[in-house]
Amino acid sequence: MTSVQMRMSLDDLRREAESITQYHRERASTADDLFVPAARAKGTIISSDLVEDLMAEKHRPSRDVENGITLSKSTSGTTSKARSIAGAGASQSSSPMKSRFSASVAKKKSMAGPGNTVSIRIDDTNTSSRGSSRSPSTTTKALLSTNTQMNARKSTRKSTRQGNRQTLSLKGAKSASSAESSPVRAENERQELLERGEELYRDITRLEQEKSVLQADVEQQKEHTLELERSNQELMSKVQKLEQAVKSGDPKGLARSIIDGEEKDMRKKIGTYASQIDSLRKENEAAATALKTAQAAAQQRVLERDSYFLTVEELEQNHLQLQQQYTKMESDAEAARAAKQNLETRLQEAQIELDVMQSSLKLARREAEMRVQQTENLEKATKEKNELIRHLSELIDPLRSVFLKLQRAYAQQTKEYATFVSEVEDKHSLGTGSLRVVKDEISVLETVVEHLRNELVETKGAMSMSTADLNARLAEEREKGSMQNLEIEKLKREAEEENKRVEQTLEEKRNELEALKRTMNRIHDRHEGVPRNPRDVNFAREVKTAANDGIVIDKISEKDGKQPGKTVFIDVSKAVLKYRRGFPRGGFTEVNLKEVMHMEWGEQSRAYAVGSKGNKMYKMLKPWLCFSLYTKERSWDFVVPDNDKSEPVLQTCLFALAAVFLGQNVGGNMIKTRGQFVWRKAMMKVDESSKLRGLTRQALVQEALLKTAAEQEAGIITAPARPKI
Repeated sequence: MTSVQMRMSLDDLRREAESITQYHRERASTADDLFVPAARAKGTIISSDLVEDLMAEKHRPSRDVENGITLSKSTSGTTSKARSIAGAGASQSSSPMKSRFSASVAKKKSMAGPGNTVSIRIDDTNTSSRGSSRSPSTTTKALLSTNTQMNARKSTRKSTRQGNRQTLSLKGAKSASSAESSPVRAENERQELLERGEELYRDITRLEQEKSVLQADVEQQKEHTLELERSNQELMSKVQKLEQAVKSGDPKGLARSIIDGEEKDMRKKIGTYASQIDSLRKENEAAATALKTAQAAAQQRVLERDSYFLTVEELEQNHLQLQQQYTKMESDAEAARAAKQNLETRLQEAQIELDVMQSSLKLARREAEMRVQQTENLEKATKEKNELIRHLSELIDPLRSVFLKLQRAYAQQTKEYATFVSEVEDKHSLGTGSLRVVKDEISVLETVVEHLRNELVETKGAMSMSTADLNARLAEEREKGSMQNLEIEKLKREAEEENKRVEQTLEEKRNELEALKRTMNRIHDRHEGVPRNPRDVNFAREVKTAANDGIVIDKISEKDGKQPGKTVFIDVSKAVLKYRRGFPRGGFTEVNLKEVMHMEWGEQSRAYAVGSKGNKMYKMLKPWLCFSLYTKERSWDFVVPDNDKSEPVLQTCLFALAAVFLGQNVGGNMIKTRGQFVWRKAMMKVDESSKLRGLTRQALVQEALLKTAAEQEAGIITAPARPKI
């Protein structure tokens, strides 16, 4: 290779190095390339400090390589940067536009002085020489916008402050003339000051946020400059290597090494580009799939829209049909309202007539009920009289035996009472005497203790008592004893008077018993003289008559409770039981006795279980007064009232029902003879008393037999004479 070719290759390398250096200088000039195109459209005002910072950032990469830069920050808040530039080619590194721009900035800053802000307006002159293909970054745009906003706010604050000063001076001049409206104005001024304070607070917070954004942008610019410095150093090292290779005279090996390094760099870049292409291909495929899914979704939405259009058309048709139906229904409703009004008028008239009829019917029912009640009362009175006459004879004999027993027991009781009274009086007198003695002794002891205490206290005073005081005290004690004796005598007299009164009452009771005995004997003699009545023998006819005439018993149920005084009729020939309903309903309730499947009388009946539940309906309900009839659907529960007519009423009910159930297959404890009735009733009474006393049936019967035998041996009970029939 000739020397000419070597020089040409060296010149090519030098030109290439200069082009690379120029490229990096252009990349480093971000301030001029970024803020000038952005501010050129509107003529943005930029502070001199910001312009100086941007110019320093622009020229820093090239001057660091050639000369070096020294930065310093002042503490007063205004940024002052001193540059020490060494070298002769410093003025040639930037364009004429840049030199003019920096000169104008320095001139205006020197004219403004320290502490003031110099504003520069960038016009659209001499800027066509810059590369317009590069667009400004978002960071510089944010800086420009925030700086513009800050300048605008500062100008507005200055204008508002000046206006406030002028208004305050005017208000101070006019305060003497407008003294009456001073409180209102003061309040308005206070409100204005508060609003301004809030605005200042909002501005401060906004400025702090902008400050944080600017600091972040400065950090990013520093990182970018560091990257540029590193790339510039690499290029400078390459240039130095090239110069050394040129000086050493081995251009081929140098070119080979440079080409190898560039090939490695290109391979690395190609690898990165390939990875980026793969990622972009994947993103493209994902976008294609997303596009397909979006197209399918759009197609589905189109189909749904068409279906919605069809449904809307159907709904419109349905709406028209509904409107037609609505008009038709309104006409029908009007006709129905008119018919309803006519019916209401007719109903009101009928209601008035019905009220009149109801009032008249109520009066008629009341009169009928009164008459029925009067007839029932008369029937009851006649029946009660007949029953009273019939049963007086049966009651006299047991009353006589009871009277004798009571007479003997009363005599013995009076004797025991007299002895008890005497013993109590003796004990009382002894107790009162001993209590009085003890009280006297205690009182004496208390007085003695008190006197001893007084004497001990008054030992320095009087040492003895006079005999007169002692005699007076003795007289008082004697008077107390005499009073006690008088009280004892008074108590004795009262006890004697009480004994006399008791004896007098006993004598009166004896006389009353004798009179009762005479009346009972007289009634018994009269009953024995009554001639024989054939109706007493024909018991079946009596039962039939009573069942047809009606029996007054109680009907009970868990739902309705106790329904007393129901008149029950039993028709043996028709096998029907019926009773009268209450007042509001009226009429009769009939029970078909042919449907009865079971009958229960006594403790096993449902009537006894319901009536004795919690003693709510009846207290101490007797089981032999209860019977129940069971059908397939329900049960009919009845209770015979516990009075002097309970036994004949119970006999009538049981025998009438037994006569009805003779030809039927009815289960239960029915009775067929009068002996069965008496025996079962007696056993029920024995079981009830044994249950109350907590004894067995055998023990209770044995106790009753022993008691009766003892009374007969003692002569207390005599066998009653049966009345002749």
